[in-house]
Amino acid sequence: EGIEAPEDVLEAARTMVHDSYEYARMHTGVTGGDGEMLGTPAEYDDWRLEIVGGPWSETLGGLSFEIWNINYEFHTTTPERIILAGGSYLTEDAWHCNTYPDCTYLYFLLAEDGSRRYLYSAMENDCFPGTEMFRTDMAYTLDEMGLLSLTGVEGEVLADMILMNEASFLNRMAEREDGEIVIDRLRNYLISTYGSALDGLIKISIAFSGSSSGWSHEELYQYYTGRFDEMSSDFTEGGAALWERLTDQEAAPAAGPLRPTLEDLQAIAPAEVAEAVFQLGQANLAEYLREPALYDGWRLSDPSQLSPEKRLQVHGLTLDVYDVWLELHPSLPELVQLAGGMEFTEDGWVKNLMAASPYLLFLVEDGHHTLLESDIPYDLSTDSPGFQAEIAWALLENQLIRPSQIDAETLLTMLNLQNTRFLNLLGTYSEAEQAAVLTALDAFHNQGPQEQQLALRDAVQTIAWSRRDLDEHGSALFTKLLDHTGIHASGLGESHSDLTSAIYASLRYWRQNASAHKYDHHSVAYYLLDTQRGGSSCTAYLLVSWGDYELTEDGYELVTGGSCNAMAVSFNYVNDRYQATEIWQPLGGGLYEPEIRACFPKDAADIVFSQGSEKYKAITEALDSYLEMDVEAWYKFYQRSQAGR
Repeated sequence: EGIEAPEDVLEAARTMVHDSYEYARMHTGVTGGDGEMLGTPAEYDDWRLEIVGGPWSETLGGLSFEIWNINYEFHTTTPERIILAGGSYLTEDAWHCNTYPDCTYLYFLLAEDGSRRYLYSAMENDCFPGTEMFRTDMAYTLDEMGLLSLTGVEGEVLADMILMNEASFLNRMAEREDGEIVIDRLRNYLISTYGSALDGLIKISIAFSGSSSGWSHEELYQYYTGRFDEMSSDFTEGGAALWERLTDQEAAPAAGPLRPTLEDLQAIAPAEVAEAVFQLGQANLAEYLREPALYDGWRLSDPSQLSPEKRLQVHGLTLDVYDVWLELHPSLPELVQLAGGMEFTEDGWVKNLMAASPYLLFLVEDGHHTLLESDIPYDLSTDSPGFQAEIAWALLENQLIRPSQIDAETLLTMLNLQNTRFLNLLGTYSEAEQAAVLTALDAFHNQGPQEQQLALRDAVQTIAWSRRDLDEHGSALFTKLLDHTGIHASGLGESHSDLTSAIYASLRYWRQNASAHKYDHHSVAYYLLDTQRGGSSCTAYLLVSWGDYELTEDGYELVTGGSCNAMAVSFNYVNDRYQATEIWQPLGGGLYEPEIRACFPKDAADIVFSQGSEKYKAITEALDSYLEMDVEAWYKFYQRSQAGR
């Protein structure tokens, strides 16, 4: 009964309940004032458990946790010995719950790959996951277990913890070596968010009380102001010192203005740009408040950055690109760990530290700026194809252009960068717009620069692996893309661990499915002209000779075949295995050479059209010789099998 749970969760629950069961067989769970056990332990002969809630997710100190709720009961053969206390109960059929029902929680640490590691269990009968009290108890327990340091816990969580019991929290921190660091972290969070630590505590307390108190906001503010003033009697000496440290507004780091105001920015940039830059700065500060370095302020690396990095004219639209780099101020610089190009400035700020993209893209109309995009990856240069694709994506999302207005190379880059999102959006456009995009992408299907051919295949394969992220529109368009290109994302034939075997397997698959007629034997031989790789894609360019044979009364005969045909076989390479996705052949007649030269690397194409050269003759002879040996070996095997009957 109850909620279904993964097997590893069930196993942890079984182990925990079994351990509790064994303990209950030795202890009544009730003690007197002297600490001695009261009564005689009951006798039990069975136990059962139920998953009654979960999973819930929680993030503390950058770590991810999963929480499940269980209930369990023990069956007793001596119900007269049961001592009921707290929330425990005994059913008519002698099932005993020796704790508060439905109040036992199991806690798991989540790894990046989604796997779980069981940590501990706890009983919570007056709170539940997602509440401040639950999170507080969890943080204390994880800290005591050494799995989490309170110096790394988010400021908002520390605020929850202190408001559960201010004196207890501060007295407890006073006994820790890192207590001052924890308080400084909390203090900087409160100051950066609310202007002062005391105001922050009052406002959070008011929000926590809400309308349930029946008091007005002013009455609540007066109440909490007075209560915080009267708390001194509950403090230890160390707790009192930390309270003074927490609420001392004068102790703020003196590093000049810790952040520009919106008015400051409006003085040097258009109002819409100033607003976007202000939000960018706040977003970076909010992100890094979670870091143990306790960043408490931000500023522009260079105020001149509030001039456009670049002005673009795209499809008749005027666009401004701002490249806004910020510096953050650490209140505890000794805890800053420089990495990834981070540096200290001469006055102690940290530069090259960005949680959000520095790029802001605006549409400029009649002197007004409209923010189109603030999430362009920071590692793209403004001249790169990726950046142009991000601009096109922003214009498309804001319905300022149509897909058919975007050039083919940019469409290909968008397909690689946006993947399923790209198809989901394009799938909402008309059939004519979709057809225009598919036609544009044709420029890279078995023609054009090799890296772009591979980029198309890699994008298709990536989308195939992420197909669950396609909505109804995107899925329909992806099916059209596969039909249009002839790429078989799910694979053709068997996969192999080495390329040689994979090529042979794909060519045999090609001959076996070339016609409805079933031949007795297919023989193939190939010469590898070149191999191109990109991402998870690989294309082999080949000269292929082949023959389809049938048995006769006197032996066998060649029914159909070909010599030194130019072909290209494309594979995806995943988990150390090659899986064919397309087998390409050029059209005949006057298109034969143009198609090969468009598809093949230049040197490989030159060999295809060097029929009079010694190298070409040697290739032809080698392929013919292999075919002859292969078909003879097949026929001898056939004869032996017939003789053994």
